[in-house]
Amino acid sequence: MFSAATKKVLLTASTQADQYGHNQVLTEHLLVGLLGDPTIKSIITNLGSSCDNILQSLDEYLSAPATHKLANKKNTTADTLSDQVEKILIDTRALSGDAEIAPLKLLLVLILNAENCPAVEILKENGVSMTDIKRKTTHIRPGGSNVKKFCTNLTAASVNENTAKIVARDSEIKDIIKTLLRQNKSSALLIGKSGVGKTAIIEGLANFMVIGAVPSQFKNVNIYALNNAALIASAQSYGEIEASMQAILKELQTDPNAILVVDDLHSLHPDVAMNLRLVIADGSVRCIATTTPEGYRNTIQKAASLDRLFLKKTINEPTEKQTQAIAEENIERFELHHKVKYQKDAIETAIRLATHYIPDQCMPGKVLDILDQAGANKVAAKFTSPEAGPFKIKVSDIEKVIANMTGIPISQLSQTETDKINRLEDDLNKVVMGQEQAAKVLAKAIRRSRAGLNDPTKPIGSFLFQGPTGVGKTELTQQLSKTLGMKLLRYDMSEYMEKHSVSRLIGAPPGYLGSDQAAMLIDPVVQNPNCIILLDEIEKAHPAIYNILLQVMDHGTLTGSDGKKADFRNAIIVATTNAGSSIASGPAIGFSQDVDDSTLRITEAIKRQFTPEFRNRLDAIVPFMHLNKDVAHKIADKFLGQLAERLKLKNIEVQWDEAAKNWLVDKGYNREFGARPMARLIQDSVANTLADEILGGRLEKGGSVRIEFNGAASGTPLNFVIEEKAAKKARAASNQNNPQPPQIGMSGS
Repeated sequence: MFSAATKKVLLTASTQADQYGHNQVLTEHLLVGLLGDPTIKSIITNLGSSCDNILQSLDEYLSAPATHKLANKKNTTADTLSDQVEKILIDTRALSGDAEIAPLKLLLVLILNAENCPAVEILKENGVSMTDIKRKTTHIRPGGSNVKKFCTNLTAASVNENTAKIVARDSEIKDIIKTLLRQNKSSALLIGKSGVGKTAIIEGLANFMVIGAVPSQFKNVNIYALNNAALIASAQSYGEIEASMQAILKELQTDPNAILVVDDLHSLHPDVAMNLRLVIADGSVRCIATTTPEGYRNTIQKAASLDRLFLKKTINEPTEKQTQAIAEENIERFELHHKVKYQKDAIETAIRLATHYIPDQCMPGKVLDILDQAGANKVAAKFTSPEAGPFKIKVSDIEKVIANMTGIPISQLSQTETDKINRLEDDLNKVVMGQEQAAKVLAKAIRRSRAGLNDPTKPIGSFLFQGPTGVGKTELTQQLSKTLGMKLLRYDMSEYMEKHSVSRLIGAPPGYLGSDQAAMLIDPVVQNPNCIILLDEIEKAHPAIYNILLQVMDHGTLTGSDGKKADFRNAIIVATTNAGSSIASGPAIGFSQDVDDSTLRITEAIKRQFTPEFRNRLDAIVPFMHLNKDVAHKIADKFLGQLAERLKLKNIEVQWDEAAKNWLVDKGYNREFGARPMARLIQDSVANTLADEILGGRLEKGGSVRIEFNGAASGTPLNFVIEEKAAKKARAASNQNNPQPPQIGMSGS
């Protein structure tokens, strides 16, 4: 509801549009009307500015031909409001609620909508800013000596614009205001995870009070935030802490227009909390406190006498769209501080990568941290950078920050999600040889999920990898984790063979042994909802474990014994089993030996091992085949290549000939045990010999080694031709002076 003075301002603005021959009321017409209000005129005069000079600048702007064209759109009349003026009035009504809207409030909202607004630019040119008006119109009280010493005045910080700008949180701020207006239980407790913006919401409330977007009861209210660290640091005993807290509360009790903010209420010492409880209970001090869900559950909820004094408000994590608005609103602070410019796609990238790769932290805190760190990195590097100012924060700068925070290579971060999915099958086949069919089934399921065609209430995919030992079931899962950038949570199901081990996964009930310990499945998924869960050798788990997995695979959620709920809808569940592998490796059954019935026998073995309810909830049973001799050659190349990469770090080059590799394949290939025997053979025959040479031998300072097949009937089958670093360097110098024709050979690099 507009006050009489505000209605007069709007009427003047409309009259001004008429006088200038404009069909639309612009923000400049509105400012002319505002300058006619006695209160605003007095404030501007007290700031040392001249209303006449501002009006003259407005007249020059409004008389210009460009303005005339701007204000004469088709199908408009003299009382039509421009889009900007319409938005200002809507925002003012929204901020004010049921309170009467005064001209000063309209002026403050006008300045808040400063983007592409000549009226605000004219005010700035004449020395009038939001901060100046706030200082003149807000009654700042420093508080008593103890309040000054141990508290921060958030109202004063808002006046000086030293707090973050808050958007997309109007409903939460209004809920707090409603609580503070109550006669009983006029204290609020904000419950939310770290980083969701609990403190920022309180700072937003202080800003609402400064600009007058609150009921009249809060006109002269000051918000003081308790500095608990300073309180503890200043004392030598808990008795002194308690005495200081009592002194603070006594000063606040004498100020009816004071609100106390206590961050992390659960961390207060019990004696200090008791003093706070007493003044909240008698209504002499209003309080806004914050806590985390764990802090509330473990500490505050158990202290019933304290808990009942607060009205609780859960602060949820904002959406990506809301986070985008919050980041864009606060980006100017980072730009001014770091003297850089953020590109829009850098902000969007920060949100996208933070959502995907840092799931254990909350929006918008993690995004603002990334943007801040990117600015700090740019400032730190600008002295050695050839880049000319102004320095811009690009997508690559954001990727570097994420890479440092997570350890994920930048090359992986720079790929789009579509690129990763399209290359998934090829990437899996590069690492896991001989399992093309398994990689194909897995890639199809992931693509279907990413295309949005799967059930959104279920996990991305639930798979059973079936096959003999050593063929790549676990390796394929690990490679999937690396390719998609998803956290891998591995569980050895042989550790869950007893019925009571179920409590280790979901947490022991309150009062039972282990109830204070983390739930092995619930807690990691809560922290990393975008993950791959590997249940290794699931056939060894107790049948009670399957009942837990049924709910996860069917509904995508699981509730722990403490009430904490884990969301599995962004998870991939992979269970591995050897069931049926020993049967499949035996001879075929029946009179005809032409048809291999191994697939049928594997299916029957899986039916016997797993219940129909479990099998029915799987997206696919992915068979892994025995490795053949051709695949063994590829695996040998992979293992030798990995060894060569490790030796490079020690400045050692390694090569091998085809005969040596063939010997390793002949001796290391085992159809029953897969790739593991070859890995052990390379370790025993190659790595152990090189280790002796590296530790005090000829390769201690680097060099090169060539692995050749000896072929001798007796002695070591492999021969190691070693060239020390000094000899290698001398040979390289000789070759440079006397070039030789190139030699042909096999290389592991």
